[in-house]
Amino acid sequence: MGAADRLGYLWHLRRDRSDLTEVSVRFAPRDDGGTRVEIEHTGWERLGAEGATWRGRNEFGWLTLLPHYVSAVTGRPAGGDPSDHGDPMSTDHPTHHEEDRP
Repeated sequence: MGAADRLGYLWHLRRDRSDLTEVSVRFAPRDDGGTRVEIEHTGWERLGAEGATWRGRNEFGWLTLLPHYVSAVTGRPAGGDPSDHGDPMSTDHPTHHEEDRP
């Protein structure tokens, strides 16, 4: 993947900028014409002993946000039983649009 296939940003969780973590979002083509979206959030070790707690809180945020992203991309309503869509935090879960759009 090239630079145009990813988005990266620094996140400092309402903390000092020196406590930043990094988020990388990558977009990869799928054989079926869709797009696989991979989100990686790293740097939790910078938060020391509080890192695991902050990571857990942020994971909850991703789990809350991702169903709305899937809904916006697929046109299906957000919510419902998460098992219907797999684990959105899993790297094995493809999040893709089912039709081509310009």
